[in-house]
Amino acid sequence: AYLRLLDNYHESASLYRVLNLPCLNFSPGEIVEMTHLSRVKSWSLYETLKKAAGDAKTRSELLEKIEFLLDRVDKHSIIAKEKNVGVVVYAFLEDLGYLKHVIRAISEKSQADALNYLNQFYKKIEHFERQSPDKSLRTFIKRMDLIIEAGDEGGLETDIEAGPETVKVLTVHGAKGLEFSYIFVVNLVDRRFPTIERKEQIELPKPLIKEIIPEGDIHLEEERRLFYVACTRAKKGLFLTSAEDYGGARKKKPSRFLSEIGFVKEEPSAEKKKGAREAFEERMKEKPPAREKAEKQPFVIPSEFSFSQFKALETCPWQYRFAHVLKIPVKGRASFSFGKSVHAALQKFFQLILEQANKTQTELFNGSQKSNPAATPSLDELLKFYEQSWIDEWYESKERQNEYKENGKKMLKEFYEADKENWPRVRYIERGFKWKISDPDSGEIYPITGKIDRIDVLPDGSFEIIDYKTGKPADAKKGIDKNQLLLYQKAAQEILKKPVSKLTYYYLENASKISFTGNEKDFQKLEEEILEQIGQIKKGGFAPAPDPFKCRYCDFKEICEFREL
Repeated sequence: AYLRLLDNYHESASLYRVLNLPCLNFSPGEIVEMTHLSRVKSWSLYETLKKAAGDAKTRSELLEKIEFLLDRVDKHSIIAKEKNVGVVVYAFLEDLGYLKHVIRAISEKSQADALNYLNQFYKKIEHFERQSPDKSLRTFIKRMDLIIEAGDEGGLETDIEAGPETVKVLTVHGAKGLEFSYIFVVNLVDRRFPTIERKEQIELPKPLIKEIIPEGDIHLEEERRLFYVACTRAKKGLFLTSAEDYGGARKKKPSRFLSEIGFVKEEPSAEKKKGAREAFEERMKEKPPAREKAEKQPFVIPSEFSFSQFKALETCPWQYRFAHVLKIPVKGRASFSFGKSVHAALQKFFQLILEQANKTQTELFNGSQKSNPAATPSLDELLKFYEQSWIDEWYESKERQNEYKENGKKMLKEFYEADKENWPRVRYIERGFKWKISDPDSGEIYPITGKIDRIDVLPDGSFEIIDYKTGKPADAKKGIDKNQLLLYQKAAQEILKKPVSKLTYYYLENASKISFTGNEKDFQKLEEEILEQIGQIKKGGFAPAPDPFKCRYCDFKEICEFREL
């Protein structure tokens, strides 16, 4: 790992292994802190260490460790350019204190093992230096990569009789004809052993088969024979293992072979499989007294509601529970960082347009306007705002971040070209609101909050509400969700006291628009749906609604026990 690091500073996987070397004394918390920052900022681990070394906020003891490692990396990089790979390896063993650690800090048995492995690795280096005309570090790494690609997994010679004791991991087929003192047969659960039958893609017609085909389930019989082979490999002891949890949403059942030999009782065949909702309802009935008491306490409804809450509830009530009741933090997404960057750039751009328009209007009233009106902000200014607003967090890699960034520039250029000859009369940017909806039955009032991307003034004096979308317009053709803009229209008309005659989703991917207008029938339906959702939230009715497509993109899929993937 250290040799790969010297060949490429930004080999983060190798640097991560180096950071875990005991002789460097990095604590697990420090390593987690640096790897997390590296991931959030899309930096390599080496970049993260360099920036931490130059940051005055870095703790002194951590700074000392980082500077020690970076100094050695710089020193050994120079050696690697001038000396043989053997010299580089020895410099690593000596300068990083690895040999001292092996000699002093571990038990005699571990010390002997570590030195044995080091010696064997060094012999490989000596063999390479004898055979290769180019004895450099890079050539050695390339040679090792070729050996690994050829199938050599880097196994080292060991004297089994001298120890340490070893475990041989084999398939049942691979164990045929062999015997061992102790045998562990693992994964003895349904659908794993016996496995699900996989039929041949092109099945051979039975008349062409010369062998005598046994009666019954051929696949199951073959699996049963394999189970017999596995069990009869043991000379002293046989261990059969299974577990209920191998990951996933459902518990695993023991293998039928364990039932056949009397190790476990077979479950009643009449038992039916329960769906996610039935399992949820049954679990709620069987909750322990403490939990039952806690859930009988009155449910505290949110002081305010929003479209995002209603959307989460509509997608899956269990998702709403995670996000808005338990308030479980979620990691960021590249798409969110990208969307916020583009929105912020457009906000600054139109804010400048507003300021220039207000300035021109003031000069008109004062009679001081010059012959040329204020110029519209240029494309360069828009791209400058984009650079200033760029959020460099949660991208998979630098390459992926650059792809997003370049795509954003392309979108903003197309946006500018589409409207540069006729910029709209913008009235509000990022206009927040708090609209109150009243329940006609109970008389209760519920505040609903939101933020509108842009409100323009149309030629007839009415308003147009615009909501930016950075997604692809093709997705919109499958059917748009009108409720978000209908909610904005209802709120804007009541708060701003002006009619809204146009609602527009602006797809920045290709500067296309989808527009519509709400009417009283739409508003009545919207209010009914909102009050129904608020009623569901008040009751605490958060039954799961798993769906493979929705679960795949859910922020809580790793912790949800009802997920379907």
